[in-house]
Amino acid sequence: MKIMRLVLMLLLFTLVLYGCDQPTNDVGEVKVYTELGEFVGIIESESFMVEIKLEGEIIKFDTTSMIWGEIKELEKGEKVKVTFSVPQNFAGHHFLEKIEPI
Repeated sequence: MKIMRLVLMLLLFTLVLYGCDQPTNDVGEVKVYTELGEFVGIIESESFMVEIKLEGEIIKFDTTSMIWGEIKELEKGEKVKVTFSVPQNFAGHHFLEKIEPI
């Protein structure tokens, strides 16, 4: 019984360490250039939804898995140009059409 308990404790400890070591989907801080000017933003994801924080306001974008893959490849602090739709959808999100390093 003690051996089984020890094995379970080691398994739990291993899972906790493994879970803490997993990378997140956070891209980090990037400089974003739009027609409105240069902004520093934090890009995160929840099922291909991207949020960019601009001067305290969060702008939400929906995008494709292909664009999200490009976002995940960006380096922290990398300057990018974003192209997005001006009209918002019913959820208040813009559609992020393109993101390209400058």
